[in-house]
Amino acid sequence: MLIRIQYLLYRFAIRFYHLGIRIASWVLSDKATAWVKGRKELKPQLARFTLEKLNEKSIWVHCASAGEYEQGRAFLEELQGRFTAYNFVLTFFSPSGYELYHNVDKVDLVCYLPRDCSRDTLPFLRAIDPAMVFFINNDHWLQLTHQLYRSGIPYFWINATFSDSWFNRLSMVKTSWSRSKAICVQHQSSLQFLKASGINQVYKVGDTRIDSVLKHKDTEFENGIIESFIQDKKVILYGSIWPEDIPVVKSFIAQYPQWSHILFPHEVSEGMISIIQKEIDQAVRYTSSIESTATNAMIVNTVGILKYAYRYATAAYIGGGFGKGIHNTLEPAAYGIPIVFGPKYQKFQEAKDLISIGAAHTVEGPEGTININLDDSTDVKPALGDYFLKNRDGVIKAMKIVEKHTFV
Repeated sequence: MLIRIQYLLYRFAIRFYHLGIRIASWVLSDKATAWVKGRKELKPQLARFTLEKLNEKSIWVHCASAGEYEQGRAFLEELQGRFTAYNFVLTFFSPSGYELYHNVDKVDLVCYLPRDCSRDTLPFLRAIDPAMVFFINNDHWLQLTHQLYRSGIPYFWINATFSDSWFNRLSMVKTSWSRSKAICVQHQSSLQFLKASGINQVYKVGDTRIDSVLKHKDTEFENGIIESFIQDKKVILYGSIWPEDIPVVKSFIAQYPQWSHILFPHEVSEGMISIIQKEIDQAVRYTSSIESTATNAMIVNTVGILKYAYRYATAAYIGGGFGKGIHNTLEPAAYGIPIVFGPKYQKFQEAKDLISIGAAHTVEGPEGTININLDDSTDVKPALGDYFLKNRDGVIKAMKIVEKHTFV
């Protein structure tokens, strides 16, 4: 009876959530508008996929957003290499993921996740006919997993991080976990929590992002605009910054005036770039800075190069630490450089690991004061090399578990 009440309340909550997004789209929220429009386009996308698909069965990988895709990217590529007789379907919940990765190589259908109600999920499942489904990280849609279970379709969580919360204590959530074939988690804390919740098919494989960032590091990349801008100077690269990070950026520019400062906003919008230029008036835009050497600050107003651009950095500052939480620290760490971020990092085990080995440092206040001189910082490459060597190959570990629990 309790679990039925929980499902009923969940269905009502999902309906109100969908209604809220529609209302937000009416008042000109760009993300909400894209979310609604994307789901309206889902039906014709499925019709085309049904007509054009090359194989009978599909493998479906779901990512909430762009960050989750980067977490699961290496795993997806490993699936594509091993299971060549299947269609591949990639879904996103958020527009930020879909708009950035809707042209992924070797994927037969990239689309938005259908709304979590049987009216939408059942036609979607009939159209793509998945042999197995993978949720990257902790995205959890209870009516969808219920339909997967009823249809006999195996599902997994990859690179998951689950912790104690009121939602994760619900009986319906534990039931959804228990019906999965396997849950591959990043950290020991997630494994212990799931085991304590009665989930036995849980395995610690580490963070699959490590395999992705090492691959990015080894990818050939040259950028004439950046090289012309920095000349032979040392560089602080600011990754995924928000307005709350701007005081720190200004402080670092003042502390290191002879260095080049390259700023990557988390959202590459005209509004965000205007905010940065208002506060840092000497900053030029990447798209207009080819011949500019008269300033020490540049805003990169394009997407897709951040993970490769860290190779030009002497040190990196990662944004988000004065907001909801820091962004990807593994990408710069792969290049063996010291990393700085704000105080909201406690939810990220990799950030705590990097601090413990002396490769990362925190800025406690917007004045940008840290207990390290970047001009004379200790070489962190050996410590980071050991860290990546110890924690790599999570994709291979996860794939072995998938093969153990499937018969495709």
